[in-house]
Amino acid sequence: MSKLITVFGATGNQGGSVIRTIIADLELSKDFRIRAVTRDVSKPKIKALRDQGVDVIQEGDMSSVADVIKAVDGAHTVYVVTNFWKSMSAKPEILQGKNVTDTCRKAGVKDLIFSSLINASKATSGRLVNITHFDGKAEVEEYIRESGIPASFVMPVI
Repeated sequence: MSKLITVFGATGNQGGSVIRTIIADLELSKDFRIRAVTRDVSKPKIKALRDQGVDVIQEGDMSSVADVIKAVDGAHTVYVVTNFWKSMSAKPEILQGKNVTDTCRKAGVKDLIFSSLINASKATSGRLVNITHFDGKAEVEEYIRESGIPASFVMPVI
């Protein structure tokens, strides 16, 4: 029986890439069924995913614990990327990351994969400050590490 991977940001660059990679890889596509999470099921990209056999759910608000519960229910693995650019603030992004972490831990998810970035302030010994789109993701990574949930981290190049 294949394991379920829930992919947040399924129509974006990162989530879409994760899904395409799994579908294209013979071994991964045998090992994993994919649940794509979106806020808008009417997107053409969502139709294309459905046509490829991907399960799609419209529970894409990571600020809503109820949405996250539905999205990760039964998942072995969860891939999550938060979107700083939607609000241009780290606070909603940090809240979303914590919601997903806590919900995954309670749901027994075996691997939480988080798209992270370094804390620029710490990495530069304070020379670069207020790079909130980096620092917020770094705060979420730290929270995940402290939570005890099995996790992996990716740092995409820009």
